[in-house]
Amino acid sequence: MIKRTWNLLCFGGLLFLIYYICISSTVMLGGGSDRVLRQSQPSDERIVRLDCSGVTGDKADSCDEDGQQDRDSGLAPGDPGITPENPLFVLILSSLPRSGSTMLSEALSSLPGSVLFFEPLWIQEKTSCIHDEDCVADFLMDAFRCTYGESFEAWLRSKHLFFNFFHPDVRKCVRKGKGKNKECFSQIDVRALCRGAPVRLTKVIRSKLVFLEKYVRDADNFKVIYLTRDPRGSLNSIAKFKTWNQDPHERCEGLEDDLAAYEIFSEIYPSKVLHVKYEDFCLHPENKTSEIMSFLTGNHTIPQELRDYLAEHMSKRRGNRNMSTFKDSRKEFQAWRSKIPEDLLKKVESEPACASSVLKMGHRLFKSVRVARNFNISLFMGSHL
Repeated sequence: MIKRTWNLLCFGGLLFLIYYICISSTVMLGGGSDRVLRQSQPSDERIVRLDCSGVTGDKADSCDEDGQQDRDSGLAPGDPGITPENPLFVLILSSLPRSGSTMLSEALSSLPGSVLFFEPLWIQEKTSCIHDEDCVADFLMDAFRCTYGESFEAWLRSKHLFFNFFHPDVRKCVRKGKGKNKECFSQIDVRALCRGAPVRLTKVIRSKLVFLEKYVRDADNFKVIYLTRDPRGSLNSIAKFKTWNQDPHERCEGLEDDLAAYEIFSEIYPSKVLHVKYEDFCLHPENKTSEIMSFLTGNHTIPQELRDYLAEHMSKRRGNRNMSTFKDSRKEFQAWRSKIPEDLLKKVESEPACASSVLKMGHRLFKSVRVARNFNISLFMGSHL
């Protein structure tokens, strides 16, 4: 009897010792169980709770009634929120070419540790996949997950203009010049760079927003930035490219569909989709970028690399290349008004889908180039900050 009692006491003491060690380890490691909980939350809800005791001055404004401070997990590679093991997928989608998607995607690709897949659907444009909702969505997700096929990587490497946007290591190779960059390119492990990226960006103009619903709905780490530009500006720019589709009906029909899809998505999945207007981004680059960062991470702070990009690319126009991203953005957003021909303006504004989209954006229909060229008449209807 005594022996049995002694054995029970020893067993109970052993259990208590194990429990004590586990609790102590959790505290010493900064609350591992809480970290696991945060990692299981959607990316837009990963908030780290900090003790606010002793916090004074301006920083005290971020403390809540319980004496806690909210700090977003941010984009640091070692952060428990956004890491290569738990990456953030960001799709930058625009309904029309020449809508500023290159500039916005290039800006966001300056985020530390990011990779950018530039127009991956180009390879599918002449296949049946481009019209298949599941095919398009799965193809894009294969890029995000770095599970794409070898044929896609071979295409990406051969498409030097697109490949240049992928990663800073690629751009370093380009700067070596012809003759030296081939060997440099061969040493780049595209898949390893992709898998090691905490932020994976994809820029597309060849998809419909509605095609992505299943991932908007189901993937916690998947977010869509839907970028629009006044179709008159886009179509005026498209006119420079004679082989491109210049039909206002076809172009604006897709735009109108995407605007309608966004209205639905924003009601059902408000934390997963964000509408960014090219005009607003050009007029207030830092304000809109801060809004984008808040949408992506919950933290409105703009990383220094991204802040530097805005200062360099949006203050002064450099060169005349069609894809140049160096612009005086405060003038650029409506420069089309002084360039668009009368016949094109009337053709676009008389197309119901285009006119409807212009009005949905809160922009004014001009009816004639005389009115369009009068910059005393605002592009925006009503108040616009």
